[in-house]
Amino acid sequence: MLFINAAAETGHDANPLGEERLMKSAMERLKEYLPVDISQMSRIMGRMNSHAHPDLVMRIACCEFFKPWDTYFDMFMKEEKISQSATLCGMAIKKHTIVQPWPYKIRKGTTKKEFDILRASCTTGFERYMEFQRLGTTSNDVSVGLGNMQL
Repeated sequence: MLFINAAAETGHDANPLGEERLMKSAMERLKEYLPVDISQMSRIMGRMNSHAHPDLVMRIACCEFFKPWDTYFDMFMKEEKISQSATLCGMAIKKHTIVQPWPYKIRKGTTKKEFDILRASCTTGFERYMEFQRLGTTSNDVSVGLGNMQL
């Protein structure tokens, strides 16, 4: 199951004033992948409507990759009682076997090429996947995630 905006919405609600601190931290990490050309930034910031300059917009958008989405998603899970809701539906959260929880997250060791691919693919970094299984089944049961298809 894909939770595409859960972490982002929770993050904005939980941290409306802390956005500046997170942005500074994210901008520092972003420098590893997109070095800052001081002379170009000076020219950009000296213009009217500098906030709409494509390079600045791209940098701000890329900062989303570096925010603490794990923290916000954990808050979402607690606030929305996802585990309890799953149990009421006869389901349980299971260990990931199909897709990583955060497939588009920038991790330590992510190369510049990998970063460029993620940036070009229109991903945000806060896409969160979860896998569920029916209660009373094991995570090795291949038929669990495939609905009515039996293998």
